[in-house]
Amino acid sequence: SAIWRIVRVWLDPNTREKVHVLGSTFAPTLLQHIDAHQLPVEYGGTSPYKFPVVKSIGEGEALWKAAVQEFNAPELLSETGWMAAPTPLG
Repeated sequence: SAIWRIVRVWLDPNTREKVHVLGSTFAPTLLQHIDAHQLPVEYGGTSPYKFPVVKSIGEGEALWKAAVQEFNAPELLSETGWMAAPTPLG
């Protein structure tokens, strides 16, 4: 895209190599990296999952807390009850 051609000039070459602008025919490329059953139908996969539309930070926080409860993963909450920072590897 035209925007990518402008933005890429300011990026480090190593970063540029990691970014792929796929356009409207993205499904075959995504399916090379993501199993079809994990990719929603609207992105070319077979998963019936629909991403929620989040209209506010409060709504996003509520969805996050519900997911933490559903998956029984309290370590994903910070002291404030929102997203905890990821633990560094190694």
